[in-house]
Amino acid sequence: MAGLLEKVRIGFLAQAHLLLDKIIDLNSPQAVRQYIRDLESSIENIENDAAEAAGHVTTTDREVHKLTGQIESYDHAIDAIITSNDPSANDKARELQVKLNGFKQQLEAKQAELSTAHETADAIVHSLSALRSKHASMVQQLSTLESLDKAAKDKERAAQALQQAAKISSLGSDISVDDLASRIQSIADVAVEKLKAALASVDDTMGKDVALTQADADLAARRARLAGKTAAQSPISAS
Repeated sequence: MAGLLEKVRIGFLAQAHLLLDKIIDLNSPQAVRQYIRDLESSIENIENDAAEAAGHVTTTDREVHKLTGQIESYDHAIDAIITSNDPSANDKARELQVKLNGFKQQLEAKQAELSTAHETADAIVHSLSALRSKHASMVQQLSTLESLDKAAKDKERAAQALQQAAKISSLGSDISVDDLASRIQSIADVAVEKLKAALASVDDTMGKDVALTQADADLAARRARLAGKTAAQSPISAS
């Protein structure tokens, strides 16, 4: 079980080192965001692994202390048996010595395991600290990148607006104000002449109507006068 856990820890450490050594495109906020997500995932995994490694150190250390106490107890017991006058002391001492030797072998193995557990736990804590520092750094860099990206986009929009304004301004750069005024005046002159012609036509038409009316009136008066004369001469002719 310890060997399996050790392999798992080594796997996590390898992933952590690969993540720390990964080359990031700092010109791409999207790449930085993804890297931060990868860091956060690894930090979460290694935090769990760090807790497990620390727990393994505590358990192994307790077992080492327990074996150490058992060895000391058996040492005293064997010394006491050997120095006693018990006829079966040798057999008893041999039996205890076998167990003592077993405890010593277990202690040696546990001490090696404890040393490895400490190294593993320290390596995991170190990697975790490095990942946390890297995460904090990348979060800060992302904030800077986002600010730069926003500023760049604002400048781009401003440049486009200026280009559009320049384009609109250039459309009228070939037009002279004096030429434009002259053209407008020419149009106005034509309009005035057209208006004069129209008014003259109206006046002429109205003049003709007045002349005809006057002529009709004069003819009517003339007819009335002639008729009066004719009437005045009629009695004389009859007498």
